Amino acid sequence: MLDVDVTTEKDLDFEYESVQKYKKDFISTRRGIEKVIVAASRHVSPAPSIDSSASQDGAVKRNNKLPKIKLKKFGGKIKEWIGFWSQFRNINKDETLDPSHKFHYLLQAMGEGGKRDVV
Repeated sequence: MLDVDVTTEKDLDFEYESVQKYKKDFISTRRGIEKVIVAASRHVSPAPSIDSSASQDGAVKRNNKLPKIKLKKFGGKIKEWIGFWSQFRNINKDETLDPSHKFHYLLQAMGEGGKRDVV
């Protein structure tokens, strides 16, 4: 707080600049928070599909049996990555799978060249 009797123009300029910096930081922080809120609202889990139903504990149960899909093996070559990830990301996104099961699927899908850095 400024003492009116001893306040100089330099003090007023300093206070003004401090307030302006505070306002700028506040607005910047607020925009950042708003971006995070908008991004988080886009990642809300979708409702169960028509051929799925939720049990009382909230778990989704599938009513149909899908054929097993054999995962492509990833051998560590960059050329193989897109094909591998296009299949594996469905496992990664599946919220009904335990993370340890997802990791087990990942290890099974790794070829010899891909395993050396994982385990």
